[in-house]
Amino acid sequence: MMKKALILFCILSLTLLAGCAGTTRFSDFQVEETDTALVASGSVSLQGEDGVLLTVQALEPFSTTLHLTYTKEAGTVSVALGDTQRASLEAGAAQDASADVPVSLAEGRNDICLSGEDGQLTYTAVLDIPDFSLVESFGTGTIR
Repeated sequence: MMKKALILFCILSLTLLAGCAGTTRFSDFQVEETDTALVASGSVSLQGEDGVLLTVQALEPFSTTLHLTYTKEAGTVSVALGDTQRASLEAGAAQDASADVPVSLAEGRNDICLSGEDGQLTYTAVLDIPDFSLVESFGTGTIR
């Protein structure tokens, strides 16, 4: 009996160390630049870790709006830029819901994150860019 318990404990420990449980995962994600915005789309399974929806390397500070259209299963999900700018999405399941989130980007790296527990989300995020000379680079779909 003790041997079985020890083997089970080892298997569970190795699974957690390998990142097979409780890992935020993006799939089918892409980001593109239009004349007036950055558009990120894809799906994410949130499992307790912040997922970086969009990263923007700004050359100087500017304020803008993130337009998010999403479908999600049950679960609580929020959008955040740093610790001070946070918006919660509709609770529970949502089909073709939308949210406009005002964001103030600082000079340097800005990670716009999704966070939540057991949230499955398919999204299109449009970040208005008033002037692309303010943006050095951008990317999407990572965990923090």
